[in-house]
Amino acid sequence: MFCNGFVFFRPLTGGSCDRLVTCCQRFLSNPPYKCHFASSSHNKIALDKVNIIVNICSVKEIKFYKTQSGKVPVKEFLDSLSSKHAQKVIWVLELVERLNQIPVQYFKKLKNTDNIWEVRARVGSNSFRILGFIDGDEFIILTNGFSKKSQKTPKKEIKLAEKRKADYLSRKRGKT
Repeated sequence: MFCNGFVFFRPLTGGSCDRLVTCCQRFLSNPPYKCHFASSSHNKIALDKVNIIVNICSVKEIKFYKTQSGKVPVKEFLDSLSSKHAQKVIWVLELVERLNQIPVQYFKKLKNTDNIWEVRARVGSNSFRILGFIDGDEFIILTNGFSKKSQKTPKKEIKLAEKRKADYLSRKRGKT
């Protein structure tokens, strides 16, 4: 609910508003957002210069793609990161899973692809990407992750995500 420059949070069923406000404080404190935080007991954040609607819900669930041999490439990628880097990537994944409207700095649809999306995390000068796709209205399937070294997303990573998407959907159709 948005009203006069305030964002009101609706807690998840059985969830704690304090944890939610803490998460959103970190999120909204990053540029380009400048915020003044009201008491967490009021569950609202006064925004300065930016009007943003933040609806918290559990509509999407993130799942990791699993190969036919049982490997989980995104889990392997996360395990390869330092704890500091992994912590930031996981924090971004939580935002993607919980927010209805996700800022493009964290989740973006890639152009000229087969509906491939990228989860975007940055720690200092290090950029990390996890590619995937949306399966229906409920799931985001993440297929592969990598450290981004250049301005453009490498075509081989996009092709890998598209190949794994096709494999996932093919196996899903085979089960029904």
